[in-house]
Amino acid sequence: MVGFLRGLFPKAYIAIDQNFDTIDVAYLVVLENKTLKQGSHKFTRIQGKIPEQLFTFINPILLRYSSCYVITLLNRPLQNTIENISSLPSSKIEHIKHININNKYSIYCNKYDISDAFKELKGVNIDLLISPFSVLHYKYVQNNLDHTVIVLAKKNLLSISVFNKGVAVLSSNVSVTIMAEEEEEQGQEEENPEEKKEDLDDIFGDEDFDVLDHDDMDMDMDMDMDMDINMDDLNSMGDSEFPSSNQVIQTSGLDSLDINLNTLIKGIIEDFIKSYYDDDGDYEFLSSIVIYNDDLIDDICVKYLKDELMMDIDIQSINIIDVLLEIAGSYK
Repeated sequence: MVGFLRGLFPKAYIAIDQNFDTIDVAYLVVLENKTLKQGSHKFTRIQGKIPEQLFTFINPILLRYSSCYVITLLNRPLQNTIENISSLPSSKIEHIKHININNKYSIYCNKYDISDAFKELKGVNIDLLISPFSVLHYKYVQNNLDHTVIVLAKKNLLSISVFNKGVAVLSSNVSVTIMAEEEEEQGQEEENPEEKKEDLDDIFGDEDFDVLDHDDMDMDMDMDMDMDINMDDLNSMGDSEFPSSNQVIQTSGLDSLDINLNTLIKGIIEDFIKSYYDDDGDYEFLSSIVIYNDDLIDDICVKYLKDELMMDIDIQSINIIDVLLEIAGSYK
């Protein structure tokens, strides 16, 4: 009876994607799989603050619909996937959160990043925090992309996975920062990167981390939230020859920016493929790359990748907030 009554009321979803200088917001209102209302807007951040216009945009949706869920992407580098999970002392587990995907593998991240992600959107109650790797899994299932390098190319973030029979056998997450030379010099004066690295090492060990996560969701979802993670498996990832989780492009002009960005993206994907073949596992040959591009890769970069990597590359333009709405709507 309760389920029947719920079906009589529309559901609303609000997706929010934060970048350094902008915030993209979209909403969708549905009833029995029919779209009743939708809209989107891009807001500019001023000194990193959330503009009041954002609340003016979403508050009418939040107030009108009792079943309203707010979704956002976890844009943090310390995330990744892992296949094997087992119990460990709580002293090791306390810094990590993970979500089990169909009892086949897990997405994990630094739990402090989750806390920070909620704090970033002050005044907005987040119901669903989605990892870039969850987006890759969603696209994998949607398109049956076994043994394919799947890339989410988003402004300031590059996430990569390879799946085999529903398992993410290898993943990487790289945060990309583009800045002019004078900006980098100023940033070095404000913060000592070695001090920041030491803080991360206290949590994860002295190693490069790739990336991945999800987390506690105030929705009825059939997912096993478990906090047992095998740190031996986690630590073994430090042996991979991945680029650093945070890559900085230093440039003094647009031509330099294009060249450096293309070279960086090509290098990240190339190193990922090399790590795949260097692994001890008996994996299938990778013949193609599928890139879901949201405002990071241009046509010049695609041509560059095809010429340099000599693999079939399929690039599909997406809007990440639309994908977040799709994922949220798929949970019953």
